[in-house]
Amino acid sequence: IRAIILKVDRNSSGPVIMLSRSNEVFIKKLFEMEVPEMSQGIVEIQAIAREAGERTKIAVYSKDEKVDAVGACVGMRGSRVRDIVKELNGERIDIVRWNDDIREFLPAAVSPAEISRMLIDRENKTITLTVAKDQLSLLIGKKGRNIRLASKLVGWELAAEAARIDVNIEISEVKGLSSKALQVLEESGYDSVNRVLDLGEEKLVSLDGIGEKTAKKIFNACEVAYKNVIDAMEKLVAKQSEITTDEEEVKIDLGQDKLESSSVTDLEGSGDDETENIEEDQDEKETSSTTDEATQEDASVEADGQEDIEKSS
Repeated sequence: IRAIILKVDRNSSGPVIMLSRSNEVFIKKLFEMEVPEMSQGIVEIQAIAREAGERTKIAVYSKDEKVDAVGACVGMRGSRVRDIVKELNGERIDIVRWNDDIREFLPAAVSPAEISRMLIDRENKTITLTVAKDQLSLLIGKKGRNIRLASKLVGWELAAEAARIDVNIEISEVKGLSSKALQVLEESGYDSVNRVLDLGEEKLVSLDGIGEKTAKKIFNACEVAYKNVIDAMEKLVAKQSEITTDEEEVKIDLGQDKLESSSVTDLEGSGDDETENIEEDQDEKETSSTTDEATQEDASVEADGQEDIEKSS
């Protein structure tokens, strides 16, 4: 059994050795055993974030430009990391390249999600990540594990949000805004609802002539306008879906009617044919009977004629 020794306690009954396989140092030692470049000091692990038994993220760095840190850890066809995963009973391991620039490092840390925008607050050391709607679940991960581990790895608090749909509403169309506020926004380049919402309420205050109350009023008005358009779009989609469903049901009903009509027609047609055949057979029998009677009458006449000739003779 491979494990690391956390500590050794001595008591009256003897030494008590505390072992661990869940500690992050255990991951580091496993890589040092499997990756020669680490034991040589060429490749280093800069950060580790782990939830034992589930998933681990490590950030690696190479002192030699000719040596790829990630490639060295992965190994030929994944042979090195495969052995470590096997030792950890299938625990998933993400290996990313370390970078001092948070803007370069963060996209790798939250992989496989693709970031479309990041808002960095260096004072509070928080980062808001914006991704496409279909990427949000990838960014958060199962039970929030991906974004939580990425936050530990980079050392920043991360928040996730889905990108807003571009509703194409000009700022002049938003109700409740003064002409002065509209002029400041348009001159600053924030001439649409999406641009104002992307800027945020806090940064609106930095614009000349806009205070905190005005910024809050502008932001709230834009949010209302945005929500109204989104609600209208969702209702339209739902209505179109209902229409499509109704059309399909009508097609199914029409198809059933055609089947029933066809069945009735076939039955009626077959009945008529059978009736006609019966009538034709009856006519043929009657004609045949009449012909037989006529033949018998002719034979009787001929017989009577023959008797008359014999008597005369």
